[in-house]
Amino acid sequence: KFEISVDDLRDGEDIARCPSCSLIIRVIYDPDDFADEEDDETTFVAMPEAVSA
Repeated sequence: KFEISVDDLRDGEDIARCPSCSLIIRVIYDPDDFADEEDDETTFVAMPEAVSA
């Protein structure tokens, strides 16, 4: 599971890290989705998805 917090997204961070290994993924999101959020403790979990290279 990759994790990134709402605070990180609001700060412009777009890298989610796996808590148990060294893998990272870039998160694609719309910053406007978080403009009015008040809950700073929310953490998003990204599930792996197969992609072709």
